Amino acid sequence: MTIRELETRNREAGFYFFSRGALEFFSSRIHPAVYEGPGGVFFVTSERCRPFHRHSRAYTVREFHTGGDVRTHGEFQEYSYRQAAHSAAEKAAKGTDNG
Repeated sequence: MTIRELETRNREAGFYFFSRGALEFFSSRIHPAVYEGPGGVFFVTSERCRPFHRHSRAYTVREFHTGGDVRTHGEFQEYSYRQAAHSAAEKAAKGTDNG
């Protein structure tokens, strides 16, 4: 799967996770890698840290569900480092995490 496919399925199911307005409101960026495996389908977003760190970003692992909705896997802005979030997403897709 690709981010575009997830976006299309989300929109067709009546959700707005990938909409421009939602992304701007949360200062979110969608990372292009999709991790898919027996644990599910996961990807990473980054959001501007609020309210004190205007220029830094934190990373969140997201889970895409078959009904088209997207949920946070773990905690919102759980990761300070991009690579740590991507490693967690990959591990979740493999079904080897406890998140």
